[in-house]
Amino acid sequence: SEDGEILKNFLEEDAAVCAEYGQNLGTDSTKLFFTPEELKGCGDEFIQARLDKDEKEKCTVTLKYPDIIPIGNNCEVAETRQKVAEAREGPGAYKNNLELVAKGITLRKKIATLLGFPSWAEYICAKRMSGSYKTVDDFLSSIQTQLTATGKEDYNTLLKLKKEKCEETKTSFDGKLNAWDTAFFNNLLLKTGYGVDAEAIKEYFPLDHVVETTLSIYQELLGLIFTEIPKGMFWSWHPEVRCFDVKDTKSYKHIG
Repeated sequence: SEDGEILKNFLEEDAAVCAEYGQNLGTDSTKLFFTPEELKGCGDEFIQARLDKDEKEKCTVTLKYPDIIPIGNNCEVAETRQKVAEAREGPGAYKNNLELVAKGITLRKKIATLLGFPSWAEYICAKRMSGSYKTVDDFLSSIQTQLTATGKEDYNTLLKLKKEKCEETKTSFDGKLNAWDTAFFNNLLLKTGYGVDAEAIKEYFPLDHVVETTLSIYQELLGLIFTEIPKGMFWSWHPEVRCFDVKDTKSYKHIG
């Protein structure tokens, strides 16, 4: 039918927008340069891997997750965290992704309307366990009231930690938690308040061993076969990305 053809085109266009959005994240060429001192707290391994790559005695930092997450979580220099956060939100980052978001929203509204739903949220929820958008909205509204007080307590805890850190480092305290502060002070709270250090824990869980063991468990529990695809045979946003082909053990049917 005509509507079916229109829907097919909308879905294909939406998939293309999503693919382009993801590719923009992975291929962004933004580079920031910091001295090792400006990356204090990120660890020697992180710093040495990025030192002298493009500028002498400077570390090259991109807006890809292997760079921005460790900086957000561990860098003790607030100005560095701020520069990275603002670069991510700047007009030069991730190409035309803001336009793609607007385009995707418009497309999904058209798809939902064509299928008889008032919104994309209603369409998605109808396909899932919740059954409707209202069910999800009611649930979130009910827990919002209960979590508001706890959220304020958590905010004040992190703000107090920030004030103490500023006093310790003799830097100015602005009296608020900025977007580039929350991950760092939450991580600091885990270390100082609960004895949880993600970097220290990593030493006991080598990545290759964790991946192989996890896939082995899933193969046995779910009846799946994971076969690694050789490098160069798939697109990736980082050279360390690994890709696996998934098949059903009994039927050998390709799943993903």
